[in-house]
Amino acid sequence: MPLIGGSRVIEWRCRDLRVVAAPETMPPFPVDVIVEEQDCALLLTVAEDPPRSTEQPAWYLANVLHRQPEMQPGTARLITDTAPARIQAIVYDVEQEVICREQWLSMALENTLSIVGTRHYRRLALPLLGLRYSTMSLHTLLAVFNRELAKAEIPALTCVWLQIPENFDCDALLDIPMDGATT
Repeated sequence: MPLIGGSRVIEWRCRDLRVVAAPETMPPFPVDVIVEEQDCALLLTVAEDPPRSTEQPAWYLANVLHRQPEMQPGTARLITDTAPARIQAIVYDVEQEVICREQWLSMALENTLSIVGTRHYRRLALPLLGLRYSTMSLHTLLAVFNRELAKAEIPALTCVWLQIPENFDCDALLDIPMDGATT
């Protein structure tokens, strides 16, 4: 397996898909769509189209931002369809005692892959959902990922870049059995 910037790049196959786990700053191939993990209130990123008018008072702009509908855990939505397209996967609810649940990860990944399949995207980049803020084990997160990937209807998809944070040791992936996957 090749080394990139001191991090190991791990590659395996799930069905006919090439899956590459690589640092999020080192894409192994160009992508058509990028997935970002998000919470229900969309607090993890800045709103995609915040109001820019300077003619309105600050309280008005705050109310506009506050009126954005809250998403439900397990949902996914297409944000932009321009290359590369962007999808938000809602996997966290910061108002809950347990902010991330396996069921939400499964549903969000299923919904994300449904969008990918419907739009016939060929190359997908997504983080290992739940890795940043959940308390679930790496084994559980990868099991959910491989399970949902194995059952999804995504005929056009050929490559998946599993984006790993820079400070994550990709070698940890080698110790986990990849159900439904071959290395």
